[in-house]
Amino acid sequence: MELQQLRYFMAICERGSFTRAADQCAITQPALTRAIRKLEEELGGTLFDRDASGTQLSRFGRSVRPFLEQTLRAADAARVKARSFLRSDSNQLRLGVAPTMPPAMLIRPLSEIRRKIAEFGLELTQSDVTTITQQLEDGDLEVAIVPAGVRLPERVHQWPLYEIAARLAVPAQHALASLPEVPPEALDGEVWIDRADCPLSQAFMDHCTGSGIQLSVRHRATNDDQVQHLVAAGFGCSILSSHTLPVAGVVTRQIQGFDERQQVVLVVVAGRPFNKVSEVFVRLARARDWSSLQSGDNQAA
Repeated sequence: MELQQLRYFMAICERGSFTRAADQCAITQPALTRAIRKLEEELGGTLFDRDASGTQLSRFGRSVRPFLEQTLRAADAARVKARSFLRSDSNQLRLGVAPTMPPAMLIRPLSEIRRKIAEFGLELTQSDVTTITQQLEDGDLEVAIVPAGVRLPERVHQWPLYEIAARLAVPAQHALASLPEVPPEALDGEVWIDRADCPLSQAFMDHCTGSGIQLSVRHRATNDDQVQHLVAAGFGCSILSSHTLPVAGVVTRQIQGFDERQQVVLVVVAGRPFNKVSEVFVRLARARDWSSLQSGDNQAA
């Protein structure tokens, strides 16, 4: 029995079709069919019933599926464990951060590690939360900093680091830039830059919808850096994290009556060995006063 056969088996179970499963696994349908027939020969029974209505697990297939799933999960866990073990003696920190965390906030703790550990190496990944958590689960990342409440691997240790609040970002020449605090109704009809994978942005848009305020959503960005450059260029208004220092041409302001906050957490997978660099980073991150880096409401020089 080969692991690839089990992956093909699970793909058919999930997609309900040999054709769709073959597309998902990037192989030809005849090759997938041969692999499943070989698996059936080894197990001694037919795994799938195929008729005009589609492909379904046979009674035999339903009876063995839990054991095949368990075997595949165990093999994947062994692969992740082996990868972590082989990397545990390295001086490489493999760190993933969500788009809402400004990379500038990491410079000081990373500089402390560089002073403490010779030949320190960094692999920094900033991507959407789904990708970050999947890479953490797969063992491609050892440490992640993400918003609280996102889907995480089953066994994790997590520690709160800081809270972020929503700040309205407007072009420096915009009329709203002169207000110390902006009422949401002042944004009715304003051109808006949507934020992908940002709970604070989504919460504010929901708040506006519930209050009858219509934002003219024309643009979409995936991180604070993209948002800032679009706002500075006059493309519209948007939401920034309160920990993000605005660039030239951007003013950030508090939003009247909207105090939604998002906790940011440090996450590692429980039971995985740490190399020295990762251990030091986790210790420094947990001890750090991240709130001291909050930007407040201002305009960059």
